[in-house]
Amino acid sequence: MSKFSCARTKCEAIAPGVFARFVLQELQKDLNDCHFFTILTDASNHGSTKMFPILVRFFSEKDGVKVKNIDLVDAHGESSEIIVNLLNSAMNKLNINKKLVAFCGDNAACNFGNVNRTGTNNAFYKLKQLYPGLIGVGCAAHIVHNTLKKSLRQNAF
Repeated sequence: MSKFSCARTKCEAIAPGVFARFVLQELQKDLNDCHFFTILTDASNHGSTKMFPILVRFFSEKDGVKVKNIDLVDAHGESSEIIVNLLNSAMNKLNINKKLVAFCGDNAACNFGNVNRTGTNNAFYKLKQLYPGLIGVGCAAHIVHNTLKKSLRQNAF
């Protein structure tokens, strides 16, 4: 095995030019082979910018359930319009939007509206207009937390 080393300039050229392209090609193959997927996102603040990691969860016959990052996008807001546009853009780049079955996000008003998931100015409603069979999952961590909180109220210890 031969030694290989490179400085920052070469590494900066190799990472997006070679590794990123390879990873996206492998992801594209995996997503073409799967029958359906769930898309997940949650914004986090980085200074005045919102960062949106966009993930997909899907089942691979070879490896089981997989979660992959398909994009990390900066935005200057967190409106439902921005979220829907970011998700659609990421799915269109990989040509996978026809396989979308569920949307996961935290239970904020911009993602799901109110408690009953009604209203028209939220990402879930707008995505459901584009993908009629879409299921709204919400955030698994919040679901577990709320379930535990409610069960503890019911039981006197």
